[in-house]
Amino acid sequence: MRITTDQQYVAFNNRIYRYNGSSLSQTGSIPTYNAVFTKDNSEIIIVTQNKSIQIYRTSDVQLLLEIPGEFYYYPLIDSNSGLLAVNGYILDPIIGQLRGHIPAYGLRHFYLNGFYFVDGYYKYVELN
Repeated sequence: MRITTDQQYVAFNNRIYRYNGSSLSQTGSIPTYNAVFTKDNSEIIIVTQNKSIQIYRTSDVQLLLEIPGEFYYYPLIDSNSGLLAVNGYILDPIIGQLRGHIPAYGLRHFYLNGFYFVDGYYKYVELN
């Protein structure tokens, strides 16, 4: 289950719900297993598939952008910058712009404050 920081949207069991203060109403259906909401914008949810990253508007589950590539790991949002990290790629999640990349292989990925952590090792990533 994923919940936006403002607690307005919930992603659960391949469905997106909007919370209106007393009940949930379904806004649509997308694969939510590898999904993450952006840091400050509850209107955007990012889903990684094996062959693409898909960026959706949560209010109507409208596909806004699709980025092709090999993405096998769970996407992460940096809590400070709001940038998206997956498979060693650092992207702006709103416009899909590539901001940096390092070769990253491993099971546990984490990006924070310019450092990409993979299975206990870390490397600083220059952003463009």
